[in-house]
Amino acid sequence: MARIRARLVEFPARVFYRRLADFFAVPPPETLGLERGTLLAGAAEYLCRRYDLDLPDWIDDPQYVLPEIYDFWGDITPEVRAMRFRRVQRSSPEFLKRNVVFEARNLTVL
Repeated sequence: MARIRARLVEFPARVFYRRLADFFAVPPPETLGLERGTLLAGAAEYLCRRYDLDLPDWIDDPQYVLPEIYDFWGDITPEVRAMRFRRVQRSSPEFLKRNVVFEARNLTVL
């Protein structure tokens, strides 16, 4: 877990400031689970495209396409669940093609 935290701390400097794609070179650890790993695959693809970085090979692995919709925020409250349609409309293609509902704009707000 300490390695994951350390990598998250270095994330803004490596991706946003130095424009290095090596942050995404290694796929997410299996200990994160399939849903979160798939969410990270969508995030890696989105950020690499947005900042014109080389795409990592692992994001095209079929394991990063979920069989059912995964709504990252959907289980918080009934009100949030009721707004799923709006979140699907706002979700980026890099996430939707993996059956993940997530607005990519949330990744770049620092």
